[in-house]
Amino acid sequence: MKFNHKLIVALLLTSFSLTNTFAQNDKEMTIPTSSSTEFNWKDGYGKIVKVDFSYLITDTVSQKTLRPIIMTIMVQSQYLLKNKLSYVPRKLTLVQAEDKSFSGIVTILGKNSYGAESETTAYYSFDLEGNVVLISAK
Repeated sequence: MKFNHKLIVALLLTSFSLTNTFAQNDKEMTIPTSSSTEFNWKDGYGKIVKVDFSYLITDTVSQKTLRPIIMTIMVQSQYLLKNKLSYVPRKLTLVQAEDKSFSGIVTILGKNSYGAESETTAYYSFDLEGNVVLISAK
């Protein structure tokens, strides 16, 4: 079954308030800001985990613009795994290259069908209009 990721992100955006965080404590999901070093996100079982965050973008980008990009990258990264329940996000890095292009790099843990845990790194390209494209995943 193929999911429309833009529809998923749109539903997530309408489900939550437009503030920087979904809640004010460590028990709820948060969206990082450019000054954040970590944020909270749900793993495959719905448990809140801390995700390391690095923001390496030199241009000024509003939180309103970044919010749907971050959400899209995080949601799409879960669907890279065959066993989506084993999804554990570990790190998200947003980078701006010298040519002014933008990339998102997310590192996740997941289990294969035999129960062995492995790390996957996914590379995304994005623009400031909210278009996010998976480049590769290893």
